Parts: sequence; C-alpha cells; structure tokens
Amino acid sequence: MQDVGIGVDLGSTEFRIGIFDYYTDSLVKETKEKVPYFRHGNGIITQCTSDILTAVEKAFNTLYIQEYNICSLGVGATCSMVVGKQKDENLIPFNLIHDKNGRYHDIIFWMHSAAIEETEYLNNITDESILCHFGGKFFPEMAIPKLLHLNKLYKDDGLTVLDLHIWLLWKISLKLGHKELMPVQEPNSNGIGHDGELFGWSKEFYEHLQLNKIFIGNNAVIKKNEQFGDSCIDCYASWFQCWSTAMLNRTLFVVAGTSTCFLYASDCFESFIPGIWGPFKDILVNRKHISKHDNYSVYEAGISRTGVLLEKLLSTHPAVKDSDVNFLETVEHKIDLIEQSDTQSIHLMIKNTFFHEDYEEFESSFVQKDTSGSILKEGYNPTLKDLALKYVVIIETLAFQIVDVINAFEEGHITISKLLITGSQAKNSRLLQILQVLLEEISIDTPCSESSTAGVKGAYQLGKAHRNNTALLGYPQEATPRPCLLRTDDICLTDVQEHLREKYISYGNITGTKIR
Repeated sequence: MQDVGIGVDLGSTEFRIGIFDYYTDSLVKETKEKVPYFRHGNGIITQCTSDILTAVEKAFNTLYIQEYNICSLGVGATCSMVVGKQKDENLIPFNLIHDKNGRYHDIIFWMHSAAIEETEYLNNITDESILCHFGGKFFPEMAIPKLLHLNKLYKDDGLTVLDLHIWLLWKISLKLGHKELMPVQEPNSNGIGHDGELFGWSKEFYEHLQLNKIFIGNNAVIKKNEQFGDSCIDCYASWFQCWSTAMLNRTLFVVAGTSTCFLYASDCFESFIPGIWGPFKDILVNRKHISKHDNYSVYEAGISRTGVLLEKLLSTHPAVKDSDVNFLETVEHKIDLIEQSDTQSIHLMIKNTFFHEDYEEFESSFVQKDTSGSILKEGYNPTLKDLALKYVVIIETLAFQIVDVINAFEEGHITISKLLITGSQAKNSRLLQILQVLLEEISIDTPCSESSTAGVKGAYQLGKAHRNNTALLGYPQEATPRPCLLRTDDICLTDVQEHLREKYISYGNITGTKIR
C-alpha cells in the first residue's frame, strides 16, 4: 500500500480532500463535495454536521481511501462551532433550528452575527489586556459572543461545543480507525484562543464568563489524549502551504476569497496593534503546547464577506445573463471595447463612483460624489456598460480595503515589504495591478500553486508536521506572470495611476474599510 497523508479543507460551501504521497508531497488524488449553509434571518446562520459527514463519506468512497496507508491527517475548516450533548464519548447533535425538512442544524456558522448584545456585554466586562489581542474589541462573528448567546438561550441544556475544525479532525480520525476521545480544551501558551475561537483560552477566562452548563470540549476527561492529526482555522491552512521562515517580519499573507484574511508572523515583535488581532501563540510552533513560551507572534486581520460583493452584483444587476458562465472574461472583454470607444481608461469614467458598505441592504450599494461633494445613491441601468463600470468600482474597493489593512499594520510599526496573495480574488489581474499602483514600495506575488488547493496542501503539511513532530515548512513561492489590464498608453497611464491614488484618499473620507 502506498504511504500517504491526507489534507482536508472545509470552506463555507465546499468540502475538499486531497491525498498526498508521504515522501514526495505530490498530490495523488483529490475530490470535493458541496456543503450548504442556511440563513434564518436576524443574523442566524447555520450548517448541519450530517451534511458534512455525508460529504466525508462520499469523498472517501470516491478516493478509495481504504487502498492507502494513511500516515498523517491535517484539517482546516471555517471558524464555526459545533453544538451537541456529550453522552459518554459521543457528541449527540443538538438541533438549534427546527425546520420542515427535519434537518438537525447543529453548527453555528462563522457568518452568524446574532450575538449583538453579548458582544457589547463582553467588551464591557473583559479586561483590556485581553481585548487588545482583538484590535480592542470582540465582534459578533467570534466564537465567544456566540457562546454567550447560546448560554442565554439554552442555559439548562448541558450543551457541549467544539470548534468545527477540531470536531472534524476528531470525526475523521475515528473514521480512519483511531481510538480517540472527544477533544479536551487546552490553553495556548498565552491563554488566548486563536481568532477568538473556543479552544485555547485559559481556565480563568472561562471562569470569568460564568457559563452555566455549557462545556468547551470533553467534560468527562481532564487530560488530553494523543491525537493522530492536527487542525486549524482554514485561512491558516492556506498560509501553511507556502509558509517559510523567510516570510518572518516582512511578508503579509492574504487569503482573499469569501472573506479576506491577512496573516503576519514575527520573531522580534509582539506588541499590540490597534485594529489588528494578535499576537497569537502556538500557531507555527509549540502546537502541542509542550513549552510555556513561543517565540513566534502571529497577527491576523480580516474583512468580512468581500467575495460576496461580486456575487451580489451578479445576482442583482439587470444586465447579467444566466449564460455568462465566464463572467470575468466577458466583462474584461467589454471593458476593452468601452475603453477603445471612449479612448480613456475605464477607471477615469468612474472617478466619482464608490461602493458604500452601509448601503449593502439595498439592491444597489453604489454612491456618486457630485461636484459639491454631496454623496448621492446611484442605482443600476440595464446595460452591459453599466455592469462593467460597477464591476470595476468593486475591484477598486477590494484593492482599497487591502491597502487600508496594510496601513493599519504599518501604523503599528510593522514594515511590510512583500504581499503574497492567494484565493479566488488573487486570480483577478486588475485587482493586483491596482494594488501595485497604490503599494509602490511593496512587491506583490501570487503563489504558483492553484489557489483552490492551497488549503488542502497546507492542511496536509500541518498533519505531516504533527506526525513527524517537526516544524511547519511550506514551499518556496515564485511570482506568477500577469497580463496588464490597465491601459498602457504612455499619456494616460500616469493619469490613471494618479487618479487611483487620489480616489483611494476619497474612499477613506467617504466610506473606509471596516476591519473586523
């Protein structure tokens, strides 16, 4: 039998699994399955563990897992939480939403944002030394506010909760034949949970929250058992696939997909940065919590639901046709035609049009700044040209948001010299070129590896490092050549570049970025 390792990446809507040769690290086989999530109104969003386990079963059958000798297992998943009741060493699903289809909605999805009051309460009672690890405050999408919300609704139900990636690692390990107990909550070396997730907090922190009968992980076992594999939040798995110590202190890694996550590591800086999460410990080393100190400090920032902006445009603009399967190619071709007809860059045609996050509940979220400086709401018109113009406004916005986050890091006395960006948005050459205009002193690269498999490869490397008891090690990344989409006439290129710099300043005055 071939010795292999498994990498698992559970994103918002897709379960992906890869089998890798254990000695060459080359991909042997890969498959994926769709996994839905459900919106119930009032910020309540759920998933079902039954859907995930069905996806696991289908994927295992497709890959003929039984034909391989599985040497390692790594799992990355969204920062969602699984809710159940512990019975012996089993977790019985707890239904949070009763629907007519009989589904058990036992996952509080990462986008769930109903814990508004709990977030405000936490920010009032939590010591500043803890809040500083999260840019100064908790957010409703974090696990801890959701935990308090759950505690209020089901205070006498004796519930047990686990981070989704930890639950999934446990379930797949059991499926592979390993006799593992339900995972035990164990604090990180600084007593702070990564990105505010459930596991990793100190005992004192949870005592301060005064939870009634909700348990974090296994409540029948005190000592953690040895695990076959390792797991993490999905954005970290994408980072791990290209991580190397050469990235320390200089490279900002960006995962730009459904949302945009920023990751940075240092071995000489561990101060707090306003608006930025961290420092977090036990991410790159000391993952088994053997040492009481970790020399590496990891910082994270994020912008929620950035990938949804284009999805909304495609679902609401009257010029979109269902047959536009290659939307990006179609719209860029239309932009070429528009620029040839108008003899100017499309960016100059939309110099006063902005995307405004506060208008997201409306069909159109675009605004126009008139000559007096007033901001007026701008709707759609049913032409392909209007669609192309609105598309470019969104791409500019995504670039402006990334620059805002980089500025937040630099205001915290961190110097970024390289941006390594992956995810679905990294395929957009126009976005990358706008970034290059705005970030003149920073080199911008995209990994040569396929972005859709980055999480799977990183999860595999995480699992292999765990089994070998070694440090995480990614692969050197080369820059990917990109076509130039900004019009390159010598006369207009300078105008476009200057315009983009000026528009970025206006963007900050009109809307700005909400860094979560």
